[in-house]
Amino acid sequence: MKTLRKTAIIALVILSCTACFKNTGSSISWTAEFTGTITSVNAQTSDRYEESKIKSVIDMDDATASILDFTLNDFKLSLPMNTIKSMTMPNLRFSVTDGTEEGIPVGSWKISVSELTPLINDVQDETYKVRNLNGIISDYYIRFTFELETSGQKYNVTYSVTQSWNKNIVGDFTTSDAEGNSIYVDEAVKSTVYLGDVLEKSFDLKISGVQFVQNMPLMNIDLPGIPFTSDASDSEPLSGTWTILPCTIVPTIGGVAYEQYTMTNFQGTIDENDFEFSFNIQYDGQTYTVTYSNENY
Repeated sequence: MKTLRKTAIIALVILSCTACFKNTGSSISWTAEFTGTITSVNAQTSDRYEESKIKSVIDMDDATASILDFTLNDFKLSLPMNTIKSMTMPNLRFSVTDGTEEGIPVGSWKISVSELTPLINDVQDETYKVRNLNGIISDYYIRFTFELETSGQKYNVTYSVTQSWNKNIVGDFTTSDAEGNSIYVDEAVKSTVYLGDVLEKSFDLKISGVQFVQNMPLMNIDLPGIPFTSDASDSEPLSGTWTILPCTIVPTIGGVAYEQYTMTNFQGTIDENDFEFSFNIQYDGQTYTVTYSNENY
């Protein structure tokens, strides 16, 4: 959704890493350092371990060759496992979605490798095996998944660098009674859509100073965990159309859940230009249908 979503994105390379290009005349090298989260699950015991602020480096000696090295620094896969100071997955060939500009691959970079032996502290170590490595590097996020076998243990590992996203919007709420008659309109209500992780499939909605019927008090309402599906591509998760899955939402006000304002049959869509949703709510023993639209703004 270009108007509501993509204008809020700044390239991940700017937000989350230190990058350096070098043009020697005959080749263009590229190195970038990122900070992300590593998650591992022991395949035998199902024990899960997660650690944030893990440094990684993506390095290309010649960016025109579409081959890179990916290194993880100072990480563990479990407790009390010793810290792995450096693990490099070398010579990863990647495909690009949008070709090149001045020799530099642009768009999303995708990697798929069935098996490799990584470098541990810059030395190839046959006691480590990486299998089923898949990676994607885009303006929105970086994610590598792989299986790592070492010391008789197997781990399913995910390393990700993502960003949150939010957008302020203005729209109208229209309330109808059980017969479908419009009985109240609250205009130009300010709301904020918040996505904690661009790869998540649920968002939070904060609505400021709203009332759905005439005698209802003005409220600042938070609607947490609204689930949706999307037809967006993996490389551009904020594009396309989001379809809100029909659900029941218990709003919170000041951090307290208010079950008396439970919203049922909550559903809607977000596309490139519009945000629309509707829900049913009970108040003073009456059932109302509330619709929201930002089409006038």
